[in-house]
Amino acid sequence: MKRLKLLSLIIILFFSATLSGEIMYVHTTSGTYSFDTSDIDFIDFAGLVSVEEFEKVFSKIPINLMQNYPNPFTTVNSETTIKFELKKPGRTEVAIYNVKGQKVKTLLDEELIFGKHTLIWNGKDEDGTKVANGIYLYKVEQNKETKVKKMILIQ
Repeated sequence: MKRLKLLSLIIILFFSATLSGEIMYVHTTSGTYSFDTSDIDFIDFAGLVSVEEFEKVFSKIPINLMQNYPNPFTTVNSETTIKFELKKPGRTEVAIYNVKGQKVKTLLDEELIFGKHTLIWNGKDEDGTKVANGIYLYKVEQNKETKVKKMILIQ
């Protein structure tokens, strides 16, 4: 019982310290869970929490999309890295959009296994032409779940 109280206290303290849009990693006996804390709307640990209950809650977060880097990126670097983590396997699409909502480039559209994935975007559209300076959105979509983040291209 003391172990569960301690686990609950540690989790509550960890959440309160990291609820600022950072990536949070929680290590459990069955694996490591990571997610963007800005995706959390509300946390209620009114009672004691077992490791199994914790895993059940956080395994429901299907996509963890990290901020691209470098951001902003330039044509001197000519590429930016996009990392994401899937909690389940499935058909996954990763695409780049301009601020008008027009698709600029599909980076990936295929079946992926669960786990961590990394893609590189070189700042070019589907035709291989460099896109203009500006704000772009990158979107990961899997099984009707979607995550979107912004990035900036400076030439």
